[in-house]
Amino acid sequence: MTLLSIRDLVVEFPTPAGVVRAVDHVSLELGFGERLGVVGESGSGKSVLARTAMGLTRKGPARISGEVVIDGRSILGLSERGRRALWGREVAMVFQDPLSALHPITPIGAQIAEAVRRDPSVKKEQAAKRAVELLEIVGIPQAARRAKSRAHELSGGMRQRVAIAMAVAGRPKLLFADEPTTALDVTVQARILDLFDELCREFGIGIVMVSHDLGVVGRHTDHVAVMYAGRIAERGPVKAVFARPSMRYTSALMAAIPSHRAERQTLPKPIPGSPPNLLAPPPGCRFAPRCAFATDRCGTEQPTLTELSGGHEYACWHPGQEAVR
Repeated sequence: MTLLSIRDLVVEFPTPAGVVRAVDHVSLELGFGERLGVVGESGSGKSVLARTAMGLTRKGPARISGEVVIDGRSILGLSERGRRALWGREVAMVFQDPLSALHPITPIGAQIAEAVRRDPSVKKEQAAKRAVELLEIVGIPQAARRAKSRAHELSGGMRQRVAIAMAVAGRPKLLFADEPTTALDVTVQARILDLFDELCREFGIGIVMVSHDLGVVGRHTDHVAVMYAGRIAERGPVKAVFARPSMRYTSALMAAIPSHRAERQTLPKPIPGSPPNLLAPPPGCRFAPRCAFATDRCGTEQPTLTELSGGHEYACWHPGQEAVR
């Protein structure tokens, strides 16, 4: 069954210099209990996509078209009150910076209890007890004592665990994680990612993980969508996409990762140039100005998504040899 369905989503931001189309006709799907990774360089539209799918991008400052459906309910047409009724109970988000996301004065236990009490049937004492249980679930030691702490008294890893506890307090069906481990050291990062995997298995939560780290996505997601300049460049099962990258941008991203395998050690190959200015994106394939394989056709015609096999799709006029059938 489909938990999240995004169809032909467009998000534009009018500015004094012109209109920025941050998300350009994007379509994605996610099933219950599945994990989707959204990757790409900074400015590719990953975070705008996730925030819009959750209902955090407001019409007025932004122009939004298309469709976002979560468990059969359309999100974009809901009122402010309707979206707030969904947050925490149907869908939740773990933000990149937990120190900014958490209240600086209120004890963390009280913040989690407030999230639990979005269910009106839960009493104050029950919510406080549940808050301690959630801190234990996410691996906070001495949870009862830590529940009285404030955000600045915790380490970065502990704050991120608190943010996760708040996000799952209402037992949502869908969880967005926007660069949830960027500021953490590798040891804490591994624990947080393992926790996401456990939540997915234990509670059947669908997870959309926004990241620039292909290694994290490769190990902790089932499907991947590669974004470039607001568009989907490639998508499909993560093992298939990473084993046979077909869009030249995906190949370039993977070549930018150093390899330390015993049989082959390689230095990273940086991608030349910079992502395009979305106020005036280039015609045709938006990666063409940076692509060593681009031809005249790439500069004038935008490639559409072509299916390779098993749901693996790519948008490229000159795909890697792996994609040639």
